[in-house]
Amino acid sequence: MLEVIEKDSIDSIVTDPPYELNFMGRGWDNAGVSFNKQTWQKCYEVLKPRRLFTFIWWNKNIS
Repeated sequence: MLEVIEKDSIDSIVTDPPYELNFMGRGWDNAGVSFNKQTWQKCYEVLKPRRLFTFIWWNKNIS
């Protein structure tokens, strides 16, 4: 979907991607999107300069 958005055209991105924990065996939490560098690069490209990119992340190794 990001491919159709013009570069430098978005004011902000707020996202809470899957944590990739395979929660209860659910496929949506094991899709690989969280670690896909191309996805996050494309998000950066569509943002206008000096705009907001909020990425909510939880690290299971930190309690």
